[in-house]
Amino acid sequence: MDLAFEQAFFSWLSERGLGVKEISYCREVGGGMVHAYRLTPKLRKGLILFVHGAGNDALFPQVHLFKRLLLRDFEIFSFDLDGQGRKSTTVFSIEGLTGAVEQALDVALAECGESVSMLNKGVHVIGASLGGALTLKSLPGLSHRVSSAVILAAPMSLGSLWNALPEALAVFHPSVYKHWTTYKPWQLTPSFGVFGRERYPVRLDGDIYGSTPAVERILGFTYLTHIRRLLNSLELDKMASSIQLPVLLIYGGLDRLAPAAHGRYLHGMIQRSKFVCLKRHGHFSMPFSERLLDEIVTWLDLSSREAASGECL
Repeated sequence: MDLAFEQAFFSWLSERGLGVKEISYCREVGGGMVHAYRLTPKLRKGLILFVHGAGNDALFPQVHLFKRLLLRDFEIFSFDLDGQGRKSTTVFSIEGLTGAVEQALDVALAECGESVSMLNKGVHVIGASLGGALTLKSLPGLSHRVSSAVILAAPMSLGSLWNALPEALAVFHPSVYKHWTTYKPWQLTPSFGVFGRERYPVRLDGDIYGSTPAVERILGFTYLTHIRRLLNSLELDKMASSIQLPVLLIYGGLDRLAPAAHGRYLHGMIQRSKFVCLKRHGHFSMPFSERLLDEIVTWLDLSSREAASGECL
């Protein structure tokens, strides 16, 4: 059953004559099926592949961003990462997740019509948090298929549980509580420890309890061990300099999970990058920032015009 905010979003799409199609595809390395959404505007300025963060899914908490992008005529393909999403059946594995972005792009282009006209209009990837880290890792191999990327608070490494706990207070941030009527307060945080698992499940591959700190295991944060290992395996500090695509990096000044220092480091490593720091935002409040939406839309509009003209951003 769809959550209340999902039902409201689908109604919003229908009222404006915008399209939504639910898609499932097989992820052999993920051990199951992936659920995805294709969201279509009235016109097609370009295609956006969205890669969500840990404890979220293909729609949460991106609905307000998706509305802005659709009204600017961007088509969107958003999918559940392995091990996440109520409608998917995959499991989270360190080995399998590294290919999730590439496969999703293949499915998106096949579904939306991989043609010279679409590629000329621009294909862009937006990756948030863990999805941003996976997107960064994939970018060197996507140079001829993607026009630009937007990275939202992608961590290069992950600290202790105590860094994550204060982020739960984000529901009271001014930019977040105005969305209470859309999401309900208890739906405004991702899967967080033992909380929110029915809405935003995290299915883990294998038994790693023996290597998980006791307090994280007791409080239901076992998946943090998986994420730490995955981030370490990506080696973003070593591979970032090989990214040739234009990249917009947006980080929160109060973020304890993906500190702004991570974004500044990546900005120094990625030649064609822009760094933006939202000083008053943490990890969970940043997706609801109006300035974040403005920065993304401005970047994508410019990138799409450059893709259409064949010029470099």
